[in-house]
Amino acid sequence: MKASFPDAPPVTLQSKFNPYHRGRTANGAGEDFLTASAELGVVVTAYCPLNDWPSKMKAVDDAHVRHIAGRLGKTAAQVILRWAVQLGLNPLTRSRQEERLRQAAQIWDFELSDDDMARLSGLAWFVLSPSNKVPATVVDAYGVRSADAAVAQHAPRERPTVAQPIKACDMAWSMLDSSKMEL
Repeated sequence: MKASFPDAPPVTLQSKFNPYHRGRTANGAGEDFLTASAELGVVVTAYCPLNDWPSKMKAVDDAHVRHIAGRLGKTAAQVILRWAVQLGLNPLTRSRQEERLRQAAQIWDFELSDDDMARLSGLAWFVLSPSNKVPATVVDAYGVRSADAAVAQHAPRERPTVAQPIKACDMAWSMLDSSKMEL
């Protein structure tokens, strides 16, 4: 990246960053965005760490985040912002509500434990997809990889058909079958 700008190399990079999406929206290669940025001496500014885009669920609504927040006597937003700071990010947040802005500024009187950091970072494992792979440096705190491997051992080796649907689609297939729709 810096080689592309020899006269004025970048010193900061602004990117979407939250517990579910670590840096790039489409990270099919599972690149370690934070490590690469640190190696280049580039500071990462994390924008919108509290909103849901591109997911459907906001990290502030996640049960794991809320559990940590409750235990610490903090809001879920404070926990996520503190997580970002402890990762070395500069989080950007906004609100139209003055009280939320005050709360966002009150993240300096506590620290997250290593276990809490691993749990928050580990949330990325729950949103795996071909376009969103988790960097190998992120601890799989919830055992998603081993659970996936166990499921893969018992998964059908052939492609499911209408006559033999996979369990996750049973309801949809039943609805299609009952309506006599042709595929």
